[in-house]
Amino acid sequence: NQKVIGQIEVCYSFDQLPATDQIFLPEESNLLFSIAVKLGNFISKEEKKSAFQASEEKYKDLIENISDVIYTTDNHGNITFISPSIVRLLGYSPEEIIGKNFSNFTGETNEHLKKRFQEIKDKSELQSEYQILSVTGEPYWMRFSSKALIIEGQFVGVK
Repeated sequence: NQKVIGQIEVCYSFDQLPATDQIFLPEESNLLFSIAVKLGNFISKEEKKSAFQASEEKYKDLIENISDVIYTTDNHGNITFISPSIVRLLGYSPEEIIGKNFSNFTGETNEHLKKRFQEIKDKSELQSEYQILSVTGEPYWMRFSSKALIIEGQFVGVK
């Protein structure tokens, strides 16, 4: 992309300088250019990797410390992700919930859940309330704001 991100410096002692105006042979120039391109690509890749890691850490920190619960399900209602804030709200660890069906925590039937998923799929977004059971079995009413998770035009779950 022709962006300059550094330079290569080649040093000769004065007694080794060639007598011509051309300091490098064409092969040497090609080799130096090739090395410079490879170094530039490596540096650029490392900068992108570093920026990605910083961004990843920022959003990981946000997800882990937000007071709301963030979740995703597949198109069958199986929970594929849930934020750690679920521990503070209901006492479950994310590991206890991921892989289980949403209906396991609501007492809703699979038919009701299918209807809700169809509504989300049709409207793209839906707010609803569910009574969720905590780890101790206590019921809590919670409001959900859910959006359809669409990948390549296909409904694949809820977020």
